[in-house]
Amino acid sequence: MTKYSRTYDCAPTLTDTQVLEFCKNGFLMLEGIVPDEINRRTVAYCNAHPLWHRRSASTVSGLRNLLKYNYFRTVTPERDWVRETDFDFATADYALHGAPTFRQQFRDCSDSAQLFLWLCGQSDQFHVLGGQSWPIPAHRLDVPFGTPAGLLKHTA
Repeated sequence: MTKYSRTYDCAPTLTDTQVLEFCKNGFLMLEGIVPDEINRRTVAYCNAHPLWHRRSASTVSGLRNLLKYNYFRTVTPERDWVRETDFDFATADYALHGAPTFRQQFRDCSDSAQLFLWLCGQSDQFHVLGGQSWPIPAHRLDVPFGTPAGLLKHTA
């Protein structure tokens, strides 16, 4: 193993709701977790080495950098973060609010639910019946129609 292929393990601090927010938004804001000096040094390192993948021409202003390398999980995903005792897979809000997604209507709900279940190690539970069924938000009287049976009052 080289000094660049290390993995780090730490105690989980994110909750079910925070992991779901990551699935909906596509990023995490970890304010106050990494000192500003470390962030500056990291950006300086990325600027000094060919790590940035710059975007092509765009209609918006500003600079947007992406890392140009792919990273892969080394273990199968599992729900190894802080579990909320009142988190309900059936009634969780999988919709992205306040931002256009440029996808088919309610596709953001399906995408978020699929990623969240995969991260939980429950990808086999994901299926969508279509229409107004789970995971699309709707005013319902009880359990959302089409909620996979394995997710009803899921506590594992």
